[in-house]
Amino acid sequence: MTRAGMALLVFAGSLVSGLLPSQAHAFSISLSCSTGLCVVSLDTTGVSTPVSIDWDIAGSANIIIPRYCGNKRLCSFYCPDGNDDPTHPVAFPVTVTVVVADAGNQIVGTASAHALCAGQVG
Repeated sequence: MTRAGMALLVFAGSLVSGLLPSQAHAFSISLSCSTGLCVVSLDTTGVSTPVSIDWDIAGSANIIIPRYCGNKRLCSFYCPDGNDDPTHPVAFPVTVTVVVADAGNQIVGTASAHALCAGQVG
């Protein structure tokens, strides 16, 4: 191949790569939970912001989330104690999942963790 032909291939390759959408990289998500409280940590490098955070807490029909957790990095919850719910007299395990989407509403990450659900504190 001639030098001119090689230069043309390099030029065409760089032109095509400039037209294709770039992929997001370096995004990371972690979820930490304790009894009745979970916190999500995000590194949004390479992701179009603002991001949205959707929470799901599964494990019982009696989980109470006192405030809307959507788009918050912290979510608190509790469950009725034994006096109100005899099927769950003590703290019991739940699964917490967060789904993070970028500004274009494309899912960029998920994380899940286990927590305990117990009676309301305070």
